[in-house]
Amino acid sequence: MFMIKIACLGLATTMLILVLGKSRKEYAFVVTLTGCLILFFFGISKVQAVADMLQKLENYIGVDHKYIEILLKMVGIAYLAELSSNLCKDADQNAVAGQIDMVAKISMLLLSLPILQSLLETMGDFAP
Repeated sequence: MFMIKIACLGLATTMLILVLGKSRKEYAFVVTLTGCLILFFFGISKVQAVADMLQKLENYIGVDHKYIEILLKMVGIAYLAELSSNLCKDADQNAVAGQIDMVAKISMLLLSLPILQSLLETMGDFAP
């Protein structure tokens, strides 16, 4: 049922954009932005269920909490970068969209460094 609401909202937004886009491009972009943000916040509302499941997995397999936290941050960066990059592309600002994508990739790389360090330390412990 949730996904049906999302699909209907997305289709309604698209139809409104198509109607407005022919005569009022500036309004069409505002509708695009508003529709995307509403859809984004609907999606974010489901993150708690994912976090709860990751908490259960963390308890079952004994993974350090900081790794789950890093994973959630990386997913958040990816979703936020995708949303903002797509909005910039819709506004014909491909250079800005590319910079958003690049900064997101660098941010995720920086977040993953503690995991890489832990992996290398673990490999060092197994060395003969």
